[in-house]
Amino acid sequence: MRSYDCHLHILPLEMVKPGIRDVILSSKNIDQRQYARVCRDPSELVKMLDDADVERAGIMSYQSPRVVGVGNELVEFIAKYTRQHRDRLVQIGSANPVEDEHPVRTLEWLYSKLEVRVVKVHPVHQLYKPNAYRREEGGLSSLKKMYEFLDDHKIPVMIHTGSSIFPGAGLKYGDPIFVDDVANDFPSLRIIMCHAGRPIWMQTASLLMRKHRNMMLDLTGIPPKRLLEFVPKLEEFQDRAVFGSDWASPGVKGIRENKEEFEGIRISASAKKKILFDNARKIFR
Repeated sequence: MRSYDCHLHILPLEMVKPGIRDVILSSKNIDQRQYARVCRDPSELVKMLDDADVERAGIMSYQSPRVVGVGNELVEFIAKYTRQHRDRLVQIGSANPVEDEHPVRTLEWLYSKLEVRVVKVHPVHQLYKPNAYRREEGGLSSLKKMYEFLDDHKIPVMIHTGSSIFPGAGLKYGDPIFVDDVANDFPSLRIIMCHAGRPIWMQTASLLMRKHRNMMLDLTGIPPKRLLEFVPKLEEFQDRAVFGSDWASPGVKGIRENKEEFEGIRISASAKKKILFDNARKIFR
């Protein structure tokens, strides 16, 4: 089937903290030489996409100095990385409302200069609640301004929900219940819940999907053969779910392998087509 991979990671090992590098390299599924080649040369990633019959892929870039050890240098790196293959590689940008003194300026730069049209919010690696702008949650006004900018410019926001095994990650910030406030306060903002709250909050994520029509599910990082165990109502969400491999994260066999596993799950062919391809086109404009 034709497909998009909505969620990939390219993290040059020389940029990240030693503990993060150790986690990446601990995966038995990662060929370290291949990973190094892919980080140096985007055409190597395009070859992997060709092998998996994937037309376009979204590559994350976000600032996480305290957990991952990277700031805007990663965002700038991914901008250059994707520039040669705009038809195949899509940069997913970010701003950090805690570490960045002017996060909305960063979003304006991403939008106007780098032509970024999808933004990532990563509470677990940036260490704040996704609803931290609310008075009862601390009143982080910079985060509210970020959401307002995204809403005004019709930019979808991908919010990490669920776990992370990176040292220093704040798992408490991964509970998708905090995204309920965001959907209530910004009903026209398209919100994509990354990882569907894996592995302990997936029922919460499904409940939020039923409540909020402006929400979508990113199925990244969940073993495809277990998807219906974790998201039994996936067929119900077929118009608002997207596929992603989460390569090169530990536990991910590969882009092609993940896609093939997904193609084998017991949902209708029409639902698979929407999740693999049609819905992603609504995000990657």
